[in-house]
Amino acid sequence: MATILDTIMARKREEVRAARRTVSESALLERIGECSSTRGFFRALKSRADQKQPAIIAEVKRASPSKGMIHPNLTPDPGAIAL
Repeated sequence: MATILDTIMARKREEVRAARRTVSESALLERIGECSSTRGFFRALKSRADQKQPAIIAEVKRASPSKGMIHPNLTPDPGAIAL
């Protein structure tokens, strides 16, 4: 019997196979070279912490494969949902 995670992983594998047929690895590498540099995950968190500001990693989900709808009217303000 397949678990929910098994189902998700099987679907994701198919999505990746389909994506690989659409865009070549060399094209992706070329695109990466055209991107501006990122600010760095650790540096972004540390910068906020150094300024005595919240440095939080969070996820807000509208729905879950196992639980269904969690929050159907998701607002763009994650802080409001957390309260």
